[in-house]
Amino acid sequence: MLNELFEKWLQTNQDRFRHKPIEAGSDIYKFEGIIENIYLKIQEDTKEGMILFENENGETYDHISLGYLEEVKYIEDKGYTDLAWADEHKSYFPTYEEMIYATIFEPIVAYCDKYFIGKNSLYLVEMDTATFGLIGGETQETEIQKLKETCTNTINNKPRKYEIFKYDIFANKGIK
Repeated sequence: MLNELFEKWLQTNQDRFRHKPIEAGSDIYKFEGIIENIYLKIQEDTKEGMILFENENGETYDHISLGYLEEVKYIEDKGYTDLAWADEHKSYFPTYEEMIYATIFEPIVAYCDKYFIGKNSLYLVEMDTATFGLIGGETQETEIQKLKETCTNTINNKPRKYEIFKYDIFANKGIK
């Protein structure tokens, strides 16, 4: 049902995206003009919208959860809410659909507008047995340099394994 709601919502909201989501599978969307390593997944079972990052071999490095629901409940005379939300953040919606739109789909547009811009790159980082991915600009580059130094300046002077890949998010050119 979540995927059908996304398709319905996308029909009237696709012009809000600089890089439109294009269906690439039953719950997977690629972004027009954005490299294949970055994609959107609408996860039905966890009621979640997430951006996933892959390397060139199709291995998933990481994901960013943009919005999800845990315990949806209809409260008489108030509307739909998520019982997992803290009281100070609790919101009520007249319909289930409006709750999904506001909580899961709107954050997708906000994320894409914030990060799919010319100065940003995709970074995929391998450290020992952990991997992660992120999109950012010069600030992220500085943070990754600090991480690189942390990896090589250990107490026993034995460097940890690390590898950093940087991709132009618009041009699928990996830089090692």
